[in-house]
Amino acid sequence: YTALGDFVAATNEYHQALLLNPTMVTAHMNLGNVHRQRSDFESAAQHFETATQLDPGMSVAWLNLGSVVASSSTPDQASRLEKARHCFKTAMSLDPDGVVAQIATNNL
Repeated sequence: YTALGDFVAATNEYHQALLLNPTMVTAHMNLGNVHRQRSDFESAAQHFETATQLDPGMSVAWLNLGSVVASSSTPDQASRLEKARHCFKTAMSLDPDGVVAQIATNNL
């Protein structure tokens, strides 16, 4: 559904998957991506945060979390940027060859 741009159907399917298995990391990642595509950075961050808690070694979850935190409109910019930087550095420590996290950190 996501590839077709049907974000409502995609969201419903991922929520159904989480009802069956609340610890399904891929469902949280996919929901985070759907929310990010809809510019709902707060909801995206919640799902990416859950993914990092369920699988702390998943570098892409940390990268995605840092990306949406950096894009959010949280009033405390210094705190927001520090959290994003922490997420990007965690992603880099898990995947030292990951160029995207390095670029993102340098652009903060």
